[in-house]
Amino acid sequence: MPDANGALEQALRLQQSGNYSAAESLLREFLVTHPENQDGLHLLGLCCHAQMRQNEALKWLEEAILKAPNEAMFLANAGIVALALGDTDRADRHLQAAVSANPIHTEAYNNLALVRETQGRLDEAELLLDKAIALDAGSARAHSNRGNIRRVLGDIDGAIADYKKAIEIAPRLAAAHNGLGNAYGARARRDEALAAFDTAIGIDPKYAEAHFNRGLTLAAQGNTWRADNDLATASSLRDDPRFRIARAGLLPVIPTSDADIGAWRRRLAKAFSKPGTDAEPVSGEPTQAPPMSFYLAYHGENNRPLMEAVARYYRSRFPDLDWTAPHCRDRGSRGGQQIRLGVVSRYFGEHAVALMTFGLLAGLPRDKFHVSAVTFSGDVVSSRIRNATDAVVVAPARITQAREVIAGEAFDILLYADIGMEPLSYFLAFARLAPVQCVTWGHPDTSGLSTVDYYISNDLAEPENGQDSYTEKLVRLEGVQSSYPRMAKPHVVPNRGSLGLSEEGAFYLCPQNCIKIHPVMDAPLAEILRRDRDGRLVLFEGADPNWTQLLLDRWRPVFGAEMDRVTVLPHRPLDAFLGVIASADVVLDTWPFGAGNTNYQTFAMGVPVVTLPGRWIRGRGTLAHYKHMGFSDCIAATPEEYIEIAVRLGTDAEFRSRIAGLIETRAHTVLEDDTCVVALAKFLESVAP
Repeated sequence: MPDANGALEQALRLQQSGNYSAAESLLREFLVTHPENQDGLHLLGLCCHAQMRQNEALKWLEEAILKAPNEAMFLANAGIVALALGDTDRADRHLQAAVSANPIHTEAYNNLALVRETQGRLDEAELLLDKAIALDAGSARAHSNRGNIRRVLGDIDGAIADYKKAIEIAPRLAAAHNGLGNAYGARARRDEALAAFDTAIGIDPKYAEAHFNRGLTLAAQGNTWRADNDLATASSLRDDPRFRIARAGLLPVIPTSDADIGAWRRRLAKAFSKPGTDAEPVSGEPTQAPPMSFYLAYHGENNRPLMEAVARYYRSRFPDLDWTAPHCRDRGSRGGQQIRLGVVSRYFGEHAVALMTFGLLAGLPRDKFHVSAVTFSGDVVSSRIRNATDAVVVAPARITQAREVIAGEAFDILLYADIGMEPLSYFLAFARLAPVQCVTWGHPDTSGLSTVDYYISNDLAEPENGQDSYTEKLVRLEGVQSSYPRMAKPHVVPNRGSLGLSEEGAFYLCPQNCIKIHPVMDAPLAEILRRDRDGRLVLFEGADPNWTQLLLDRWRPVFGAEMDRVTVLPHRPLDAFLGVIASADVVLDTWPFGAGNTNYQTFAMGVPVVTLPGRWIRGRGTLAHYKHMGFSDCIAATPEEYIEIAVRLGTDAEFRSRIAGLIETRAHTVLEDDTCVVALAKFLESVAP
């Protein structure tokens, strides 16, 4: 064996080259004869850390600290290992000691910032990284870590700038490329995100986190099988429950067929009903790897059993999700005071959820209710929502810290405007944050959660057996689903030529998000064009270009020559979008998941909508609207009848004019109607503690 210095130098070379097991063997042999050597103990701890044996790593590092209590490097590394073990308090102690021992130790500030991030103290974390960068502007890792913090805080531009600076300093820092990919993903710049993840993996093919993030991005693009391969690779590289959960929860964004939907649903059901290796509970937050349960709603099935299975899985796997706000355990009487209502969503910007919600909130009587909009750091709140509520509460974008902030408001009732559209609100709803908790139709599907007491819905839209599809108690309110603003028709309606369409023939518009177009609709849509040889089918491109491509690829063998009469329009601002609707002859509702927000806009434009009601509320909104307007001419009972009504509207000008006239004169029954507001207030008063 080499002499003491030679042995340590050789072990260090092996460790730096990634040969951790060889370095470990050499160090263990060395420590038999030199048990007090602090550098040997420290290096052995780092080798164990690299091999994911964190408990053992911390043991050796803390032994090194006993020999050299003021060695900042030892303290800083012990802190990062304690953090990897989830022992935040221990990590905090070690890293605070490191900073005290050496106030200019950049890595200590770096690692302490990671602790603050875990604690949800993001502003403090950013300040620590500012200090690290002030001490060493060439610290690529500090720039990369600050990018992570800024991204969580919602400063995506700042995050991108930090990642790019880190890459400029250290082009082969895989973590910076991975972070840049996540920042691009937050902006839905998915092709750029994939390029960044590809670079990270090219630098480090065993970088499990980059494979995981690339898999999630591919899944969001609809490349489900490629996503499956990446998530499988991530799991093979590192045993992380997030990787397995994400893979188990994969669903296609644009399914290839009805059979394809069935196969993926069965796979998801099997994974979450028999969790296998994921049976043991773990600490931490699961927000990074939720299943794609959102897409279940588009399948036309009763999702209650699947959503219950997913909820049971998370409750058993992540016990920290179970939490009760103090005021729910020891609640007294309100004593005649206003009912404190909190309404939760991260979609209070210019989004369909905000448009569907603000009229209801604005109309609640303020002598009885104090209404707060609850959203999350980094999210935008529109003037509509601010004007409709008495306060805006901004909670951190982390489960633990968000719960504390919401609990501090001591709400009597918490109403989730949507559950299931994104992970944070879904996982928050596992907790009891108010004595009464409700959800409504921002996402028209059950949450599957025992902690959500009521699903607030619409009487006319719900089928007789509607309760069968909810774990919550179903509340059937009178009126329509919203007190929705009547949008004005644009002063200038675009002519067909400006849209790339012929002035001749019917203009059949399907303005829904393309993820709503179920494979069962493909043949009827093609048949509409076959029966109306001059007709044109128009839709808007998907939120991701790949969605549009997947849909068109699915249509080609079904439509055949009729594909020449399909036009895809780019996204437009709201006014321009309304102009396209106003210029259409017929709007085609989707099934089994139909229109909600878009219906209100379409009826305000006076354009007929043909609909085939689905089995559950998410496909029955148009049915309810026509019932309120008092006519049923555009409600089909079968796909064949849907085709016939659509073609008649497209080719029979007199019939279309009559229906448009009925809509013009009766749309007021579904627009800005306060019946639902009155019913909602009455219900909330009846259940308030």
